[in-house]
Amino acid sequence: MSTSTPHDLALSSGTRPTSGERGSRCPSARAHVLLAEQDNEVLRLLSYALRRDGHAVTEVRSGEELLAYLERAETHRLMFEPPDVIVSGVQLPGVSEGDVLEGLQRVCRSVPIICITAFNDRDLQAKARVLGALAVFRKPFDLDDLRTVVLNLARLPRDLCPTENEEIA
Repeated sequence: MSTSTPHDLALSSGTRPTSGERGSRCPSARAHVLLAEQDNEVLRLLSYALRRDGHAVTEVRSGEELLAYLERAETHRLMFEPPDVIVSGVQLPGVSEGDVLEGLQRVCRSVPIICITAFNDRDLQAKARVLGALAVFRKPFDLDDLRTVVLNLARLPRDLCPTENEEIA
């Protein structure tokens, strides 16, 4: 398993949003980001930043909402836009962190997942990576690093996204 950090992933492609790009609408990088976070202030901040980067953002506040949205998107593709990237808190109301991670992996194997946690639990971070998270951010984190990872993952063609235990090199 790679020991890459979110910062490494951000820099690996050489693409970082610059201050001139903030708020620009770059059609080639536009992605549908499913954002799951229980903390309303963090949710608003992340949603605002990702929208300024040109992404469409769907917000959910609980594990139950997250998993229900993903199941609907999987079974009713014409009515619900499946996400291109998922940014999710690991500990969400209504389900355990293990259920969130396993549900994400079960429902959307080809969708890149970025996890956010407030805890320095190395076992949880390792489990997130084993279950498909390409990056794990521990609060507090650099917002520009998260934005860069989302931007880089949004540019990947779906068939190039890592599946199961693969990681971005």
